[in-house]
Amino acid sequence: MKNRIILQSVVYLYFIVIVTVLLFWAILREGIVHVRGDYDMAVVTSFIAVGLVSIVFLAQGVLRCGISLSIIHWYFVLIFFFLVPFLQYLGNRFRFPVDSDSVLMGNMYILLWCLVYAFSYNYSIKKANKPSRALSLFSGESLRPHRLKQKLYVLTLISVSVALYLISVGGIESFLTRGSYGLFVERVGGWGPWGLIMTFYLRPLLFFAFILFVGVAFLFKRIKKTPAMYLCLFALIVTNIIVNNPFSYARFMLFTMAFGLFILFSFRRVKSSLVYIAALFLGLISFHTLNIFRQAYLDASRSDTLKFTWDFLFRGSLDAYENFVHTISHVSRTGIMYGRQLAGGLLFFVPRALWTDKPVGSGTYIAETLERRFDVTNFNIANPLISEMHLNFHIFGIIAGALFYGVVTGWLDKHYWISMEKDTSGQTAHHRSMNFYRLLYPFLPGLYLFHLRGDFMSSFAYAVGFVLAFVTAVVFLKLKIFGMKLRVAERYREATGE
Repeated sequence: MKNRIILQSVVYLYFIVIVTVLLFWAILREGIVHVRGDYDMAVVTSFIAVGLVSIVFLAQGVLRCGISLSIIHWYFVLIFFFLVPFLQYLGNRFRFPVDSDSVLMGNMYILLWCLVYAFSYNYSIKKANKPSRALSLFSGESLRPHRLKQKLYVLTLISVSVALYLISVGGIESFLTRGSYGLFVERVGGWGPWGLIMTFYLRPLLFFAFILFVGVAFLFKRIKKTPAMYLCLFALIVTNIIVNNPFSYARFMLFTMAFGLFILFSFRRVKSSLVYIAALFLGLISFHTLNIFRQAYLDASRSDTLKFTWDFLFRGSLDAYENFVHTISHVSRTGIMYGRQLAGGLLFFVPRALWTDKPVGSGTYIAETLERRFDVTNFNIANPLISEMHLNFHIFGIIAGALFYGVVTGWLDKHYWISMEKDTSGQTAHHRSMNFYRLLYPFLPGLYLFHLRGDFMSSFAYAVGFVLAFVTAVVFLKLKIFGMKLRVAERYREATGE
């Protein structure tokens, strides 16, 4: 007990020291932040309160487990709702002017969200202890090795065929960078339904075919490895290197895939969350340099993109807090949307041809309201999850949203820990089943981070396509479409005595 208390103190002190040093370094370093002389002490105090709350709960997450969606949530609050906006406020570096009253109100709403989320999350993981079992939705019962082998071969064949089709449409050059991928989108008719399906469903389907092949063939120990299986694995690796080159995706998808693979292949070896936190902070630092992949070709004249600069903290990529504050101001002037924006996100799959007044994403909606007062050039802005809830239902939306996401993320986290504990303890080693959820979960943190940042419509739609691709591959492996003739023949012989 004494050792645990010491460990808790060390972890809390670690985060407080790191964040404090970063803040003072940024403030004292000339050219990054010049502290304004008219700052409001109440606003400063509210920012510090948000920072301390996020540090406390982030430290609790580190002590509780290896990785969790809760850690992603508190990391998001720490960076997007404290560290970056606090520096922006002190240096008056917001892109569009904000008033102190809205900033103070925003921090109060964030603190409310944090407290309700923490309560509902802790309640959820405690309640999940009662039905101590793996997530049954993706559990494959009575998996027969010889049938799985057949399905893996067919899955590989389908994946290679789809990859060849995508390459024939866009050419290999369109999968080199995010900028060059625009060529592929143009050839399929732009960012319409077909372009979105191919980008956020078909390509992830190839990725998950590879993940499931590795998971089933190498984690499910009952399957014997053969030269044919290694050949299939090689084919899947090559097709994914070409078609699913992560640098041809948007940055959130690159992070989702890279961080997910890191968790998937290191969870058993890496016990401390501090390793994953370090990876998150390193990812934040390299965030700006990834803009180079927005170019179709690596232009030498744009090589300055690779030069690290702290100015990325004050650019559009980290504008979630500012857009939340502008949402508060907009709601105070015009009122709430009564769920209209939320309905547009949930029903993203309904074409605008059928729903003529279907709302645009909340990021674009807020950008349009800002355009009336400021010179807005980018309408693809982030609008965080808490902002979505406030825009639709005001404070009641914030409370309900925090409750919902706390319960859901707690439930998802707990079932992942249970499945990993059972596998580590050998409870499933001699059982003819495999928990597919443990192959999906490592990719949820990246999707959740994007979902927290928003806006809701795009993040929810892309996440649904990504998860649906995984479910499609799992359902294919679980369907009893092979061996049917063999079972009919066996029953015939049993009935006739032959």
